[in-house]
Amino acid sequence: DEYLSTEHLLIGIAAKGGRAGEILDGQGATAKKLLAAFETSRGGRRVTTPDPEGQYKALEKFGTDFTAAAREGKLDPVIGRDQEIRRVVQV
Repeated sequence: DEYLSTEHLLIGIAAKGGRAGEILDGQGATAKKLLAAFETSRGGRRVTTPDPEGQYKALEKFGTDFTAAAREGKLDPVIGRDQEIRRVVQV
């Protein structure tokens, strides 16, 4: 890779140890597993720009655009869904 990106920092934290590394390891996010996951999400591409996250299209791939869905009338009403709303706010 030609540039550092956020995944490099996270892998470094996991590999170095310390409290943050222990927390990641406790959740099953070892440096080796993180590296494999990032390689999969990148599709084998290298980091060749200062803003590589913009090229991965991860948000479009793994996320849901609720604003667009609401505009198109594709969302269910939220009346009586207090549990779900609280969970969304918590996340």
